Amino acid sequence: MDVINNFTKRSMARNKKRTIVTIIGVMLSAALMCAVAGMAATFRDGMINYYETMYGSFYGKMANVPVENLSLITDNAHVVRAGVSLPVGTASIEEAGALMDEYSDNPYITVMAFDDVAFEDISINVTSGRLPKNDTEILINECVMPENWKVGDKITLDLGHRSLFGEDVGCTGTYYNINSLKNILGISEEEELTGDTIEDKVSREYTVVGVMSCPNDMVQIYGNGSFVCITRMKDINTFSAYRDTKAFKAYVYYTFANALKFGEYTDEMQKAISEAVNNIEGGDPAEGLSDNDSFDADDNPDYKSDPSLFVSDNITLFRPEVYFVRNDIVRFYGGLGDEATMAVGILAAIIIMIIVVTSVYVISNSFRISVAEKKIQLGMLSSIGATKRQIKKIVLKEGLYIWAAGTTLGILLGAIVVVILTLIVQKLVGDAMKVDFRFVFPWWVCLIVIVMSAVTIYF
Repeated sequence: MDVINNFTKRSMARNKKRTIVTIIGVMLSAALMCAVAGMAATFRDGMINYYETMYGSFYGKMANVPVENLSLITDNAHVVRAGVSLPVGTASIEEAGALMDEYSDNPYITVMAFDDVAFEDISINVTSGRLPKNDTEILINECVMPENWKVGDKITLDLGHRSLFGEDVGCTGTYYNINSLKNILGISEEEELTGDTIEDKVSREYTVVGVMSCPNDMVQIYGNGSFVCITRMKDINTFSAYRDTKAFKAYVYYTFANALKFGEYTDEMQKAISEAVNNIEGGDPAEGLSDNDSFDADDNPDYKSDPSLFVSDNITLFRPEVYFVRNDIVRFYGGLGDEATMAVGILAAIIIMIIVVTSVYVISNSFRISVAEKKIQLGMLSSIGATKRQIKKIVLKEGLYIWAAGTTLGILLGAIVVVILTLIVQKLVGDAMKVDFRFVFPWWVCLIVIVMSAVTIYF
């Protein structure tokens, strides 16, 4: 065995240039495969991190779910996590003494109660203080936080439920100010009109424990006239000014066990809820009419004399139906067959295949030429009594040394390249997009490289 080892080493030393060239070929092949796969994994990890930071780790949100039908989601066999939020009540910003945003048309604060899972799975950017620990503490939206309120202060909010012309309006229902309503209903500016109001108010005292930046649009619903503030849910029977109204609905942030079947499982869940409430609708909630829409009160003269008909005829604007919104994080878990995500994966696979095919051809030929050049030496060994098995061992031994050196150096080089490229991408793209690209080097890449290099050399 020592004779074979010594002969192999001396033979490789005598053909130093070809040995080095072959090792470099294996190394570059391994490095390229590692770099491409590593950058694809780094990109995927960066986008997952981005969506977790922006929205949270949940896969989808089901909004306006009747509380009595919550079990269709929370007890679903495919759902591994489900965070629930409920509306506690709506208060007037002006009456609360909160900050009125001059750039918005939002006159309300809506307090939402999150359960423990919702707090864990939804991204909330706390700028000062901490998250609420119970239903007597509140996290204030910085958009309504006045200078005279401080973390630790006790505040009182008169919470009630929204009503428009005597009809219950959901906390996410479309909001129209008086001028917009008069324009839509064809009522002159001089006429009196009582629009969106808060009914059945109950005073609730809260301790301000933190301030958050305006929540993402998975939490903050735009167009409903409210800025969201958050407290912690005591239990499903927690206080809510909306509880005894037709507008009392829950919001569920769910995660499936298998992201690859997100579409299939969501369809099943939609169907189940549809059968229960008969009003499921995929996509975003209705935006409602704007001042420039073609609605003409003259076509509906009863609206002038009885504005409540406008609400009842357009009830889905004011009490939105059940709808779902996906968190795009699921795209990068492979759950939607998203075109952009698939394109990146396919491109990486194509590049790796090109590298593999090229490497197999070049390295295999180089190794065969190296063996062919040793035929005289191998023939001499055979003539002095070396068996075919021993000669085969010499050839395999040389392949082993080349494979071990080339693969090891290639994996290290590939990892170094991924680190450098990650830093460059972070500087050029990540900082601008506010995406945190971290070095990711999946172990399975090393396994594939090791196997492919061995196959290239020995077969």
